[in-house]
Amino acid sequence: MLPLLFVPALLAAPLTPAVQGPTLEGWIFNEAGKPLQATVGLIPMSTRASSLALKSVESLGLPNKKKPGFKLPIPKAGLYLLDVRAKGHLPLQIPILLGEEGLKGMNLMPRPEKPKVELKPVSADALLVRREALYSAFKAREEKGRAALKNREKVDWSADLEALAKALAAETDGDAQGLLAMSYLNLGALGAKLGPEATGLALDKLSAKSPYWVLSPQIMAATYAAAGRNPAFPGFRDAAAKENPEPEVRAYATFSQLAATTRDGDLEKMKALYLTLTTEYKDTAAAKFSKQLDPAKYMGKGVAFPAFSFKDLEGKDVSLDTFKGKLVLVDFWATWCGPCVKEMPKLHEVYAKYKASGFEILSLSLDEKVEAIAPFRADEKHPMPWSHAFLGRGSRDPLLQAINLSTIPRPILVGPDGKIVEGDTLRLRGEYLGTSIEKALKELNLLKPN
Repeated sequence: MLPLLFVPALLAAPLTPAVQGPTLEGWIFNEAGKPLQATVGLIPMSTRASSLALKSVESLGLPNKKKPGFKLPIPKAGLYLLDVRAKGHLPLQIPILLGEEGLKGMNLMPRPEKPKVELKPVSADALLVRREALYSAFKAREEKGRAALKNREKVDWSADLEALAKALAAETDGDAQGLLAMSYLNLGALGAKLGPEATGLALDKLSAKSPYWVLSPQIMAATYAAAGRNPAFPGFRDAAAKENPEPEVRAYATFSQLAATTRDGDLEKMKALYLTLTTEYKDTAAAKFSKQLDPAKYMGKGVAFPAFSFKDLEGKDVSLDTFKGKLVLVDFWATWCGPCVKEMPKLHEVYAKYKASGFEILSLSLDEKVEAIAPFRADEKHPMPWSHAFLGRGSRDPLLQAINLSTIPRPILVGPDGKIVEGDTLRLRGEYLGTSIEKALKELNLLKPN
């Protein structure tokens, strides 16, 4: 939370320092319409989870219309959260798209913690009121969805999906459209099944240049798939990597380019894109994810899978030789990993279907404690009747170092000769998993009639 700074109400001179360049200026009022002392700051939307402003200024609270209650420098053009904190009032956050020219005359009224009169809108500007309400709802759904994923609970998002789709179809304000579109699409990352028509409508409101992608840039590829627009995604992705104003969005688009290039096995392009991510975008989340695609540790088709030797959960030795002559999916997972748990139905389905053809699974757990695995497998929904070994969270096992593991689930398909058949995570998850397994078995002449 931002610190609250207070000054005597009758100070004659403002305490805000001289500001050069574009500024955001306005007043903060209480529910009685009187100037309110508060701390005002700008949070880049890409760092909204931190709730820390780049720079804050104090609203003077002086009833002097010749001088602004606050005057905040704008670091650079972009999408921000205007963050207002005042004693006795709830935090107020409003998405605001700021340009090089700055913005003046913004009057805001935070909601009191204990209102004594009927609450008024947070601003006289209806568009700002709308955007604040949309962002508050977006944040509430996100918190609810993440909590449900953590607790392995299901949420029925059908009413939210329907309401957001209707609101988006009727909305005319461009910024509100961006917020509504991202609100709809982000539910897909929280476990909702997106409808292709509404997903397509949302994508129509979000060009490759839209700064609102920064709310959830990692969902770009998945939303194009949900809309049935996979062929159009490469063009969108390449445009976003060049033209989006938000570095975090450009970084994720570049990461998607790297992933596609890795699937194609183009090592020179991989090196160039990886260099861009780890230099130009080195401080972004996408750069951290890109470590699993380090060209120096390329885990693509034809590469020998690193040697390993473990004790399985039954105390038996397990190594790559254990699966010689078989097609094995080496799957790094954990019971605490929501996406890993979500993959379980498909893993069980393909294992049952292709086991007779020489398909095996080796699950390598990164749980905190080995004791977490047995209760998980005791659930009839996911008995996981295949080979298991425990590595542990934070493990420094040489295998993890060799493949540069940075995220889970991380499946890698290894052939009977110990060489990788498929190393692309996306092709080994969900509906793509069965297709990749069957294709590999056919190519290896192992597939038996089901």
